[in-house]
Amino acid sequence: MAGTEPGWDGSRTLTFRVCLRCARAVPSSSGERYCINDGSLLLEHCPSCSAAITNPYARYCAACGLEFAGIVLEALA
Repeated sequence: MAGTEPGWDGSRTLTFRVCLRCARAVPSSSGERYCINDGSLLLEHCPSCSAAITNPYARYCAACGLEFAGIVLEALA
């Protein structure tokens, strides 16, 4: 199922895409790739360790501690 990652207990956990400019979050299952507020590419997972974003208010990666502020995402050509 798109937008979910297996949880530690085998359950399914909702994952999110987050706009680094305005902090808008959408479920990964929504299919949105760009923020409708400002056109920024949405962050899908931690760029350092590839962990899924499981909290829509996350400012740091829950797995490796990377701060998401200041990350610049570029669309693939």
